Amino acid sequence: MGRAATGKRSCGTCKDRKILCDRTTPTCSQCTRTKRECKGYGLRLSWPREKDARRAIVLQSSRHNIKHSDKRVKNASMVHATNWDIEMYMFLSALAARAPVLHEPVRWNPHQMGEVEWDLLNYFQLEASRSLTTFGSDPKHLAKFLMQISQNGKSPASKAVLHSILGLSSVYRYGWNAQAMEFKISSLRALAQASETFEESVEGTHHVAAGMLLCSLEVHMASCSASEWTWYVNGIKEILYSDIPHRKCTLDVEKTMLMNWVYYHDIMKVFSIRHWKPEREDEVIASISQPQILNESSTRKLVSREELTYCDEPLSSAPWIPAILKLMSELCDTVPTKPCLQSMSAQELDVYANRIKILDWRIRDIPMPSPTEKSSASVYLYQLAMLIYLNRVTENILKQTSKLKGYIDNAFTLISELETCKPHFPMYIIGWEARTDEQRATFLEMLERTKKDPSSRSVFHVEALVQAGWTQDDLAEEDLNYWDKVTTLVSVCFTMPSFV
Repeated sequence: MGRAATGKRSCGTCKDRKILCDRTTPTCSQCTRTKRECKGYGLRLSWPREKDARRAIVLQSSRHNIKHSDKRVKNASMVHATNWDIEMYMFLSALAARAPVLHEPVRWNPHQMGEVEWDLLNYFQLEASRSLTTFGSDPKHLAKFLMQISQNGKSPASKAVLHSILGLSSVYRYGWNAQAMEFKISSLRALAQASETFEESVEGTHHVAAGMLLCSLEVHMASCSASEWTWYVNGIKEILYSDIPHRKCTLDVEKTMLMNWVYYHDIMKVFSIRHWKPEREDEVIASISQPQILNESSTRKLVSREELTYCDEPLSSAPWIPAILKLMSELCDTVPTKPCLQSMSAQELDVYANRIKILDWRIRDIPMPSPTEKSSASVYLYQLAMLIYLNRVTENILKQTSKLKGYIDNAFTLISELETCKPHFPMYIIGWEARTDEQRATFLEMLERTKKDPSSRSVFHVEALVQAGWTQDDLAEEDLNYWDKVTTLVSVCFTMPSFV
């Protein structure tokens, strides 16, 4: 037994008994001899007993002789400071590194909503809006615009937007569930009702917004029942075709952001259709899983990709956004599905090579953001992915083997530095290029970081198909045909995957 390193502090029991304590450990001799519980030597909080004048707190009088007036202050008011105000004060006083964010509260909504709906609406504004698959624009800004039009009157169109928001918020929060399905069905019914009295110039924006939210809902969950996200994109383009005479190049910033959202999904839909060629034995299953692919003989009139952006001026602050989207569209149009170079004549091959050379130069000439820009990494990753895909799918017609190796090395260097990578197109294209264990480990580590990000959607298809590609590369005695490999891997998916 030894003495406690507590100076002259007695144990709690001896202090209460007001006797001398020898401060031995683990229990003092007095407590051991009298068989009492030793309360130890730690610091104890205590409060004065009732009528204990010796321990009572008495306010000392001021040193200054201040004469107090009996007059009361008129119109006195208390300072109302919230937690946000205190955080702002801490930031302005250099006591905090970041200023607080001011979230706009959900305004009055004309629709009758219960507590569950209000909770989901607030959750969408604060959290679920980050899952919106946009390109080049902040999902929070798009979400603010969607919230505004969902509260614009009590029309069926605004109800469709509102219930689409609630369905997406429910899926993001709880996964695929009955509540989300009910909101989805309710939104579709509201859209059907709104179509009966459709006014293009008034409700066209609502139809587009509701359709894109339902599209995002399907993309976010990677639905195993149908390729419904393609149906929504085609439906939106049909609405826009009838709405073109009313737009007349008068799109504001919010509507331009909405059009770019549609444009991005339409381009990725075309890329998916290029490589998704499933063979289904069951006709019923095939009809359910088949995406909506319309050919030239279709009677439905859809807005073209050029008409989606003909009103848009290149953004001076971010010129790379329309440049990448436009070049991605041209990449799908310029390179035919499975180009057969052996069957081309010398003249045809020369014309084709010149077209590919021009496209390659234009992709390399994309105006890149400065390294300090938040979107610089994703823009550079898209550029590298397009260059790699163009080189591979054209069977290296430009003879750029050394450049291709440089693109791949730069892509994996960038992936190792990224915290997450949400767009799936560059993940697929760059992931399939991993040949060494180091490159594959780098890709899988980035994939794990992306999984932990709550705002990223499921990467199941990315992980499964990329690793399947690695296995086929390892089993093959010689390099596989790139088009056949990619098409076969994408086609094994029961539903057409989205590359957004």
